Amino acid sequence: MPNESQIAATRRYKERHIRRVALEMQKEEYERLKNHADAKRETVSGYLKVAMRERMRKEDEGDV
Repeated sequence: MPNESQIAATRRYKERHIRRVALEMQKEEYERLKNHADAKRETVSGYLKVAMRERMRKEDEGDV
């Protein structure tokens, strides 16, 4: 279990380096996304991050 200084350090790190992104989608679309993530044994967030990186890579290379 983290102590108070670890909790504070994590909070400071997140304030400086992490941004939260809200995403709205239809329930059916979310369930489809969740099923794909579960099939790959990933979280929804992790699955989305991989998909975004792949698309940005393709766009940078002119493949899209």
